[in-house]
Amino acid sequence: PRSMAKIFRKEVAGNLVRACCFTMPLPRDTALERAEKQKMTSAARARMNVKTSWEKCRLTAAANFGAGDLFVSLTYDESSLPAHREEATSKMAGFLRQLRAAYKRADAPELKYLYVTEHKHGEGRWHHHAFISGSQSAGELIRSLWTYGNIDIKPVDPLQLVDLAKYFCKESVDEQRKVGKRLWTPSKNLSKPKIERQYVSDDFTLTVPPGGYLIENPSSRNNYGEFSYLEYWQPGSAENAVI
Repeated sequence: PRSMAKIFRKEVAGNLVRACCFTMPLPRDTALERAEKQKMTSAARARMNVKTSWEKCRLTAAANFGAGDLFVSLTYDESSLPAHREEATSKMAGFLRQLRAAYKRADAPELKYLYVTEHKHGEGRWHHHAFISGSQSAGELIRSLWTYGNIDIKPVDPLQLVDLAKYFCKESVDEQRKVGKRLWTPSKNLSKPKIERQYVSDDFTLTVPPGGYLIENPSSRNNYGEFSYLEYWQPGSAENAVI
């Protein structure tokens, strides 16, 4: 087989890193070589592509929330129960406006959030789940401002973001489409995952840095090319995940 030029692509979402390395077809390749290398390129793209809502939610959450931040569930009592989605969304938006102002008055870092509005089928009760950026008085402020019902506050555990994101997006897509709403709503100040791409040498391999926490590392190879994928938490993030 001829020399295998590779492309390295890395996506960094906070402490979460997703990286892949794959062989690219070259102009001088024969039809067979090009076809075999294209298989590796396609495998890499398929693995790096983020298709589902919970995967997008997980990456967005990882890029913006971690140890010290909060996962909050907000419910309504009988006297405050919204009659429809628009009312629930309006109450949540008003609460977040008040919380942003309270953060500012408390001299806390700017409020960041990511929330979903859900409706339990059967019971028919509107409620919200939210990632909320932490501050010294975050829990106290949330409890003082949410006057509609019960509040459940848990620290964000980065190592559980897969489960949290799936839970966050558990409402059916069909239900969301029916009302013309996307699954979740981010604040405008959220950071996006950072992406880098470069050519690397044939002998380049993906490795977890010392102290990193491996999530998964699938790979594939044929006579003319290879593909490898690596997902991990950067050093130190696993130890500091639970607060």
